[in-house]
Amino acid sequence: MNAPFRLYLVRHGEAGSAVQDSQRELTARGRAQTQSLCEQVASQLPDIPQTLLVSPYTRAVQTADIVRSVLMPDVTDPASYRLAPCLTPNEYPEKVAAFLDAQSSLVWPVVMVGHQPLLGEILAWLTDRPELAHGVATSSISALDLATFARGCGTLSWQRAP
Repeated sequence: MNAPFRLYLVRHGEAGSAVQDSQRELTARGRAQTQSLCEQVASQLPDIPQTLLVSPYTRAVQTADIVRSVLMPDVTDPASYRLAPCLTPNEYPEKVAAFLDAQSSLVWPVVMVGHQPLLGEILAWLTDRPELAHGVATSSISALDLATFARGCGTLSWQRAP
C-alpha cells in the first residue's frame, strides 16, 4: 500500500442468542437494519468495494452476504470474498495487519465485516483516536482513508448507523 486506500468497517447486525457465541444468527431486525443501511450508502460510495474480508462467525457471514448483494453486486471474482479468522471479537489490530500483509492480490477498496470490540480497536488504532474505540454500533459502517494499514495512518471519513 503506497497510495490512499479506502477501508469500510462493517459491524454485524443485531444477533439472537445461541449456545456458542460464534453460532449466533442475525435477527430479522438485524437483517433489515443492515439491508437498509447498505442501500442508503450504496449511491454515496466513490468506488465499488472489491474485496470482502469476513469474520467466520455466523452473524458476520450473514451480514457479509447482505453487504455483498447490495454494495458489490457485480463483483464476481471468487477471491473477492475471504474468511478472515483474525476478525473475531477479541483479536487485535496488529493481527489484522499481519493478515493483510499475508494476502496476495488484495484489491481495494476493502470491506471488513466483524465485531466489537475489535472493529472499534481497529478504528482507534488506525486513526490514533482512542475515543473512537467504543463508537461502532451494531449494523454500522465506518469509512476510512489509509496510507497503509498501520497505527495512525488512517483518517475517518464518515460513519453511518441505523
